[in-house]
Amino acid sequence: LFPAAAAGRLVRKLFPAPLAHGTLDNQVYFVETARPGESGRLYYSLPDRRYDRAIVNAAEVLRQLRRATEVPTRLDRPEYDRLCGAWLSELKDLVSAEHRGALDGITAVLETTLLGATLPLGWYHGDYDFANLLYGAGDRITGILDFEIFDPHGLPLIDLLLLLARRPIRTGGLAFGTLFVRSILQRELPPLEAKLLAAEMDTLGIDDRLYRAIALCCWLNHLRLRRDSWLVRSPSWLESNLHEVVESVRSIL
Repeated sequence: LFPAAAAGRLVRKLFPAPLAHGTLDNQVYFVETARPGESGRLYYSLPDRRYDRAIVNAAEVLRQLRRATEVPTRLDRPEYDRLCGAWLSELKDLVSAEHRGALDGITAVLETTLLGATLPLGWYHGDYDFANLLYGAGDRITGILDFEIFDPHGLPLIDLLLLLARRPIRTGGLAFGTLFVRSILQRELPPLEAKLLAAEMDTLGIDDRLYRAIALCCWLNHLRLRRDSWLVRSPSWLESNLHEVVESVRSIL
């Protein structure tokens, strides 16, 4: 395990520091220090060698932050509801009647697998995507941005899954629902990403059954991140990211 001091050094090095916050013309604002570097989005158009290096470096930073903060925690009902159960209940109001049976099946899988399980909860960004990473020389991370849904006691693997599933975006735009079912839930990952995921699962002692439950939580997190967005009111977005996923999961579980 990495000592907490190591995480502190990473935080000071990579995270913006808050300077001020308030309200101006009824709009909430935050002022933070700037971080150097270029947006990780640029790696979608760079050669494979540099993309690979960017993925490996981002995974290593995430690994260090997780190891320094993880605490084995038994998921009782309140903890389960905090992590995913409460949002699952809210989803029933968004899912059309024809898909509610499948959503009940997903709920049963998560409750059976996660309730009572002991997992290392720790540093969780919630949107650990190239868009929120800054890079500098040597394709090394120089900053991490956007802590809108940060949780100091989040589920393992989810941030890593978001990072590892991004490669197909380089060759064509995919709805997150499609990306989730193919790359995350069914673990159809390129060799490099598959190796990184397997190593982390082995370290954490996460088997296939537990992986599937955590993967479903990754999908739920994406929906929750968009809960206040206009996208949730878009029938086409809901079809691609909610209804189609629910039906795909029905056939897999």
